Amino acid sequence: KPGINDLQTMHPHTAAQWHPYKNGRLTPKEVCAYSGKKVWWQTEAERYGKLFTLEWDAVIANRANGCGCPYTSKPPKRLLKGFNDFQSTNPQTAALWHKGRNGDTKPDMIFEHTNSKYWWSHVAYKDGKEFVHEWEAMPRNVSVDSCPYCHGTKVMAGFNDLASVCPEIAEQ
Repeated sequence: KPGINDLQTMHPHTAAQWHPYKNGRLTPKEVCAYSGKKVWWQTEAERYGKLFTLEWDAVIANRANGCGCPYTSKPPKRLLKGFNDFQSTNPQTAALWHKGRNGDTKPDMIFEHTNSKYWWSHVAYKDGKEFVHEWEAMPRNVSVDSCPYCHGTKVMAGFNDLASVCPEIAEQ
C-alpha cells in the first residue's frame, strides 16, 4: 500500500539508493519494503581521491533488513578493481606479489581478507650479496616487514643460517 508499506515510506535512506534507470519505470513508492523482487541499486563512494559510482542488484527485502552495498561492506562481498581490490587497498604490500608463481592471478583480482595463499617475494641484501626471498602466505598476513627469512622464522643458506650468523658457534 503506497504511503504505508512501500520502500520509500518505510526505508527512505535505502530508497535513496534506488538505481535511477536500471529498474525501468518501477519506483521505490511502488514496491513493498519486504518484496522478494531483485532490483538495481546505486551509491557513490570516495576512495583514493576518486569518486566511484557503485551499482549492484539485490533483493528489496534484504536491503530493507540492513544489507548494504556489497563493495563497501566489511569485508567486501564483491570486487571492483581500483576500489576494494588488494592492489588498491595495499599498494606497498602488493609490490611484494611474486610475478611468476601465482599463475594468472594478480593482486587486483583478490580481496585483502581472502583465505587463499599466494606467493610473495622481495630482494634483501647482506654483506654486499643479493638474496631473493620467496614465501607463501595469505594476503592479510603479509606486509613490507613480514618476510619470514628477514625475521628468522625461515632459514636461507648464506643469509640467516647459523654458519652465516654465528660462524664460531657453527664451527663447534
